[in-house]
Amino acid sequence: MAISNALEMVALILYIASHAEYKKYLNKLCSLQRPKYLMELVRLGLPMGLMFCLEVGFFFVLMLFMGRIGVAALAANQLVFQYFCFCMEIAFAVAQAITVRMGHELGARNQAAAKRASLTGTSLVLVLMLVVALCYWCVPRQLMSLDIDIHSVANQALITCAIPFFAIAALFQVFEAVRITLFGALRALKDTRFTLLTSVISFWFIALPVGYLLAYPGHLNGMGFWWGMVFGGVLSVVLLLYRMKKTFSKWGMTHVE
Repeated sequence: MAISNALEMVALILYIASHAEYKKYLNKLCSLQRPKYLMELVRLGLPMGLMFCLEVGFFFVLMLFMGRIGVAALAANQLVFQYFCFCMEIAFAVAQAITVRMGHELGARNQAAAKRASLTGTSLVLVLMLVVALCYWCVPRQLMSLDIDIHSVANQALITCAIPFFAIAALFQVFEAVRITLFGALRALKDTRFTLLTSVISFWFIALPVGYLLAYPGHLNGMGFWWGMVFGGVLSVVLLLYRMKKTFSKWGMTHVE
């Protein structure tokens, strides 16, 4: 992975340096003519970096709790989580596209097109994640068969644990994908601190405590933590939708169809 990322970086530098349209940006790389732009990048980028670190930290802590529950729970969690991460790349990609598209349209003062881009991207991801959720609900054994021998007696405890994980992960995947696309839209509107706050609240103050209570006092074990993430995801989407409506109003996009 290190070699792959290094080669990708070199390829991107060569690509930018070989195109006249992009080369001019490299010429300004070492100059600081307008320091306020650097501060704006820090103001917008720092909350995004902190949000990423906090979310990765949450899933690391989740893995530790799953390990305390048992080997089968830990293995099932990792098996389901790999599908979750793979499918979430779709949401991340669309969120990036929403940010770029909205940024261009807002720069051109075309609020109508910017709002359409956010709504279209979010709707697209919602439909795709509903299809993924159906796969989690209907064919979990077929998905697991790509990783393990589902007919082996030694894997039956893992399968028994993973099937309900898939069912709950289907719900979390839908809400989490919508959250990511809403974050992409708010990023285009230069609103990243609220998304950081939302991430902290939904993951660390809702998902983890609720998941812990459901897992141990509630005797749901690993399923409790996945249900905690669902509750956190729902709250996060509600908060971001409220923020989107408020921010759209601020940008004069309330009555845009």
